[in-house]
Amino acid sequence: MSCMSSLILITTIFRMKTFEELNVDNPQLHSERSPPQPAILGKVPEIPTEKSKALNEAWAELEKQEWYHGMIPIEDVKSVLHGNGEFLVRKIDNQNKTTPPVLTVLWDDTLFHFPIYGNQKSDGSGMEFTLNTVNYCPNYSEVINLHVYQKLPIFSEVILVKGAPKQVIIKVIRKS
Repeated sequence: MSCMSSLILITTIFRMKTFEELNVDNPQLHSERSPPQPAILGKVPEIPTEKSKALNEAWAELEKQEWYHGMIPIEDVKSVLHGNGEFLVRKIDNQNKTTPPVLTVLWDDTLFHFPIYGNQKSDGSGMEFTLNTVNYCPNYSEVINLHVYQKLPIFSEVILVKGAPKQVIIKVIRKS
């Protein structure tokens, strides 16, 4: 995929269809009292698709990683990353697992943010995930590990050196 087609992919916005437009006839999904709801992959389908199953599996694997921080505010990211190549992966949408996770890496005192995209394989056999549209892996975690262990640049000279582990915050409550 060329840089131009990547740009087009990133900037394309799709209008979501309502149940009525999809011609869904299932009383559990909507009622006369509730307004039409958008059909969002991962939330609406009663029968999960192969794509939604693959995305859920990829997210489940990602959430096990010590460098996955979930919904961490960008202000906190700045305090977690200290040296060139230190990185973490974060979630940017709490409700929707179809929004790609974002890899944030510190390089030359600048935070770089890279979405980790999932695409349907060309043969239709499942999903593949990438940071740079060059190297593809079967899940989010393997894409990160590929770049860490093989020192593959993500952009220009930016490489992943070390994942920043989640920080445990302990509150001490004193009883009087």
